[in-house]
Amino acid sequence: MQIEQLKSLIETAVRDGLSYQWVMLVLAIIAAAVGSYVGAYLGKKAEAKAAREDFSILLHQVRETTRETEAIKQLLSGKAWRSQKQWEFKERYYGELLSHLHAFRLSLRELSDYYIEPGSEHTPDSQQGEHFIALKSQAWEAYRSIKKPAGNAVLFLSPRTVKAIDHLVKEHWDLANFGAICTADYVDSAYKLACNAYEAVVAEASLDLGLGSNDA
Repeated sequence: MQIEQLKSLIETAVRDGLSYQWVMLVLAIIAAAVGSYVGAYLGKKAEAKAAREDFSILLHQVRETTRETEAIKQLLSGKAWRSQKQWEFKERYYGELLSHLHAFRLSLRELSDYYIEPGSEHTPDSQQGEHFIALKSQAWEAYRSIKKPAGNAVLFLSPRTVKAIDHLVKEHWDLANFGAICTADYVDSAYKLACNAYEAVVAEASLDLGLGSNDA
């Protein structure tokens, strides 16, 4: 019942006095009160239901966001792990390669000391002594060690590094088989090849591993 209707009933009851059916007024007041209560109750109930629905939606969104966040974290963690492992493999390959290149050129440099005196290049290798023979063996082993990782190097090393090693292997093969006129000539030319390859790999390793910049 509307407020205006209830007010009209009260005015009529006051005007009519004892002749008015007061029971009707009391019932009307009770009905109005009950209606108001029921309306308020239903309104609150609707609000509570809406709040529960909103909370359920919010909870679902939070769960979805959490799930997506965890997936992203796992993905990034996986990428970071793979990136770290790739860097470690590169570092190992570069380290081993530079170690073998250094051993190769060091052996060649020590071999070149046997040819300081003019005419010494004509001395047969067998007459140079045991240390000379040992140095030749060390140089050859170092060179073989440079060639060993060549097949897998393409997976971890930069294209420029792989190209530098391929160039060294090709030029060394030509030198060892056809290009050198004697051991002294081989040692001198091979030492230059080794130094050039070593410098190229050092420069590329610095860039590829993020250890510094190089203007070359």
